[in-house]
Amino acid sequence: MALVVKPAILSAVKTPTDYTTLDILLPIGEKENQNLLLASKITIGSAAEAILTQLVREDRITSNEVRVFRKSAQKFTLKILSKMCEKNPINYALVRNANCFDPSYIKTASNSTLRSKLKSIGAKLVSCKIMQPDEADKALMQYSELVEEKENLPPFDLSTERLDTYFFENLQIGKKAIELGEMAKLMFTLGHGQADVERGFSINKTTIKTNQSEMSLISRRLIKDHMNSHNLQPHTVPATKEILFSISQSNKKYKEFLAENKKN
Repeated sequence: MALVVKPAILSAVKTPTDYTTLDILLPIGEKENQNLLLASKITIGSAAEAILTQLVREDRITSNEVRVFRKSAQKFTLKILSKMCEKNPINYALVRNANCFDPSYIKTASNSTLRSKLKSIGAKLVSCKIMQPDEADKALMQYSELVEEKENLPPFDLSTERLDTYFFENLQIGKKAIELGEMAKLMFTLGHGQADVERGFSINKTTIKTNQSEMSLISRRLIKDHMNSHNLQPHTVPATKEILFSISQSNKKYKEFLAENKKN
């Protein structure tokens, strides 16, 4: 946004949600938007600036054409920002309030703010018929008890710990606060778009071989996904006794698989 929006406007932004509500998308030319930089002041990059300067110096373009180009660049940038604001997950109440499950935020935010956020989550889940009203009320009561004792909560290290492990193993909310645990499960498994699914198609493309069976593809994907999730490279995988034994039995298992298929 700094490419086209005045610095004073951006410095006044307090929360991520404010970015999606900035008045920056008024039609250019129809009404002057006081939040935007003038087209002549927008940032288009060092390379583009150098090229424009050279073209003007060589009389290959006019100053008016430079203004038209900058105006077009401004319009393009605003269109991109408009689409980003439209698709931004922060527009959704569940996402905006999900930080009430962030252990660091729990310790710094006021109890009233935390309860308000969880109440909003419960209301949304009830309206979507994912939770019953009484379950949402119980989850709110259990959460209120949790935040009242937040000074006694164990520390959370984002770099080494998983959020589900912290809540369900360290705090045992799955046993001590069943309704809150169910709500936490829903929030922790909240979909965040189709990027992972689409990325999987690309992985399949590199994994598929000629005349490959479905089971072979699934097996290759399981191995590749495991390695990706654990940041492993082929040369860093330890050759344990279990792996070596499994490899030695592969031909036997393949013959058993073929024999089983013939029976069916």
